[in-house]
Amino acid sequence: MDKRWVLIIIIAVIGLGSMYMIIDNSMTVGSAITTFSKTTITIPDGFSVEDTGNNVLELYNKNNNEKIQIYDLGKGKTVKKMHSNYTATLLEEQDFKNTTNKTFEMDDVNITQTILTGENDTIVVSSFYQYKHTYIIFMSGYDDLNTTTQDLDCILYTLRPDYKQSQD
Repeated sequence: MDKRWVLIIIIAVIGLGSMYMIIDNSMTVGSAITTFSKTTITIPDGFSVEDTGNNVLELYNKNNNEKIQIYDLGKGKTVKKMHSNYTATLLEEQDFKNTTNKTFEMDDVNITQTILTGENDTIVVSSFYQYKHTYIIFMSGYDDLNTTTQDLDCILYTLRPDYKQSQD
């Protein structure tokens, strides 16, 4: 066999191995991604985009009545102020029996979370500061709160600035 054929085979093996590593480690290959504001996320399994605006992304689950609304509140670290404002607005609009507040860390991000439980629905409000922006996420229609944690983890893990757009 000619030396050129050996070199071609070696290059092909290295190229295929590199492609495998890229696909295996990529968080967007094989999953739908969407962009809102100046942010890109991978949509959690089972969800579809209902609506997207300048600073909001609304997702719904095709299999049940779960909904996720993600707001990009812009540049600045105003997590606690915005979280309390949005939670107070929800408490005024609806009658909730139980309110649970907690702060925890997930994927190196501090999250402020309020779980509002009413007669018909439970709403989970999570807010955090990442990539110099404040985000707030409303999750409703969930039967199991562990599922909200899994979907929140998926959103946090895949949330990235959209580098195709000018950044702040």
